[in-house]
Amino acid sequence: MLPYLPSVYTEPALYAAVEQHLFILGFFIGFSLLPAPFLLRRSASLFWRSVILMMAAWALANSLVLAWVVVHSRRPLPEEENFLSHHLEQVFGWNLLLDLLYAVLALLMHYRAPYLPGPAQRWKGFAWAILLNATVLFLIDLRFLLLLQRA
Repeated sequence: MLPYLPSVYTEPALYAAVEQHLFILGFFIGFSLLPAPFLLRRSASLFWRSVILMMAAWALANSLVLAWVVVHSRRPLPEEENFLSHHLEQVFGWNLLLDLLYAVLALLMHYRAPYLPGPAQRWKGFAWAILLNATVLFLIDLRFLLLLQRA
């Protein structure tokens, strides 16, 4: 049990799904952020340096989302029955669409890289990092949504 999750998650299955989701997201953030300084010093390729920088930037943004989820979950809930699970289903439905949009934008960036200002390898590195993040976030969000529907 994670000590920072409040008691609004009264259903054990819902609490477990949220706990697993936050753990996996936290692991992905750490995996993306912690090795970045070491890898940046070791990489001579502009492409890989761009991938590493974008992965670190996304990890920082995802850590803000993680913090927001914890803070947001401490607010009092309306008395509606199943409000929290319906609210989470809506949020993660929109998250899945947003993840797909990130993937489409990454592909556009990759194919438009030669026409963008600066070296094309930098844009392609950014695009691959965004695509990797979008794919992982889509899978994490989809897993949570499926767990949520079973809860």
